[in-house]
Amino acid sequence: SIAAIAAAIGREAEGRALWQRIAAAVAAVRARLEGVARRRTLVVVGHTPLVVAGKGVFLDELIEMGGGSNVAAGAGGQWPHLSLEFVLAQAPEVIIDTSVGMEAESQAAAFWTPFPTLPAVREGRVYLYGDFALLRPGPRLPEALETVARFI
Repeated sequence: SIAAIAAAIGREAEGRALWQRIAAAVAAVRARLEGVARRRTLVVVGHTPLVVAGKGVFLDELIEMGGGSNVAAGAGGQWPHLSLEFVLAQAPEVIIDTSVGMEAESQAAAFWTPFPTLPAVREGRVYLYGDFALLRPGPRLPEALETVARFI
């Protein structure tokens, strides 16, 4: 997409340079993660209903590149609606809750407190994150990947 947009506006060299910077930054994060154990990760985009990132979406790729294993990848669909029972059975070790872009942060935080048996809750790895850079691929991809990798 970067190359196509750059070509359309007559800025091919700048487009190539941007893509090379993005690719180098992503490669640097991935190199730092080599050999790190993967953590079962859930990325939430909404609570009512409980909507998560499934297989084949940008967030699924970020989870994988960031050292996680998407617990919702096998749930069917790109944005599956999950039951809390499913989440409890999958026992995510990391929860990245992006619903704070749509809901109040206190509401999002309170959503997870009744579930202390979830490893992510018990071990303090529930992250509330409302920056839309995480939700859209683009030039801020390296920052989004770095954030996800740190959470995981």
